[in-house]
Amino acid sequence: MLYDLSVRQSASLSVSLSLLGGVCCLVHVFVLQAAEEVSAQLATLKSMLCGSGETEPQSEVTAQLAQEIYNHNLLEQLITDLAKIDFEVSQ
Repeated sequence: MLYDLSVRQSASLSVSLSLLGGVCCLVHVFVLQAAEEVSAQLATLKSMLCGSGETEPQSEVTAQLAQEIYNHNLLEQLITDLAKIDFEVSQ
């Protein structure tokens, strides 16, 4: 079926598509920022659990962190979303 769009309808459609494209770009930026924040937080958790080159993990902190991960059922969510996590953090 052919649609005969008026100039006004065509311009309106063009503006709508431009706005949609802008919204998609903003969503993409927010998703990237959220992914960076999650990666940074997971790197911090990894350091707490495994220590770093300069520090050893503290057993009290490790136990408390493990308990909170269990209490909030985060392990299942982490496993489910593992493919979405930055590779360096997921190691």
